Amino acid sequence: MDRFQEGEVLVTETTNPDWEPIMKRAAAIVTERGGRTSHAAIVARELGVPAVVGAGEMAELFLTHLKAQGVDRVLVVNRTVERARALAERFGGEAYGLLALPQVLRQADLVVASAASPHYLVRPEDLPRRSKPLFLIDIALPRNIDPRVGRLPQAYLYNLDDLKRVVEKNLKARQGEVPKVEVLIEGAIGDYLEWYAGHRVREAIRALKGLAYKEVVREYPEADPLTWHKEAGRRAHPWILAVKARTQEFFQGPPCPGECPLLAFRPPRL
Repeated sequence: MDRFQEGEVLVTETTNPDWEPIMKRAAAIVTERGGRTSHAAIVARELGVPAVVGAGEMAELFLTHLKAQGVDRVLVVNRTVERARALAERFGGEAYGLLALPQVLRQADLVVASAASPHYLVRPEDLPRRSKPLFLIDIALPRNIDPRVGRLPQAYLYNLDDLKRVVEKNLKARQGEVPKVEVLIEGAIGDYLEWYAGHRVREAIRALKGLAYKEVVREYPEADPLTWHKEAGRRAHPWILAVKARTQEFFQGPPCPGECPLLAFRPPRL
């Protein structure tokens, strides 16, 4: 954790309240469990007062993200008030029993429901008239919020199916980028193989350059050293390309073995 830098993406199975300093420095948080609620935490920070219905693992994870986002007031509703109070105290929140749910709905701007209940906990008649939007995210199975709530003015209801569609849309967008990434990878592999081919036969390339240099000096003894080097490079260039190309052919299959003849290649005397 000490190596985590500000602006990096935090990827983890899950999070806990002790990670608050790390989560504040993260540009994004990706979790295997509860990743759906991290975005809700960011929305809650922007909208106003968030509330959770339920005091289980999902509610705890959501509150962890809220705390990391700097939210200083949360409402915790649970069938057992003692359990709601225990969770609220850990995050500086306010605890309520289910009977106080209508009161909580009047105060909250975002509600995340994840309680274990065989019937709906939030029905249309439970919501007061509002002048500002109320966002509700139902991540419970079976559902905690009556689907009819989504038809009310100023009420915006999302459930697991909605979140699944968002995930599928994002996944499809990512898959569309795969061909572009494959082209980049192929180009990088080609560049690497070209470099590695030259690296593996560097002695042969050095010998080719040396022979070309000697040949040029013999032909033009009156020329200056700069001319010798330029002409030697020009003559050796096609030989070097041929050696590299031959070496790359070996690298398309298994790694070149230690007895590879290219490694011991020596050009014939001119």
